[in-house]
Amino acid sequence: TSAELKHRVKLQEWAARIQDCRSSGLSVRAWCRQEEINAATYYRWERELLALFLYTSDAADDKARV
Repeated sequence: TSAELKHRVKLQEWAARIQDCRSSGLSVRAWCRQEEINAATYYRWERELLALFLYTSDAADDKARV
């Protein structure tokens, strides 16, 4: 659906932002301040991406065991 597509685009955008933050050498709070992003929003997307990564990793492990 269109909502799912929009969510996937947001996930991709936030994955890039999180990578930028981690490679910036700044703390998350300093990077968020610089980018004018709420730190709570950053951490929410980071948590969602981590959960998605863990879910897909588990699924891949399950397929490898078959």
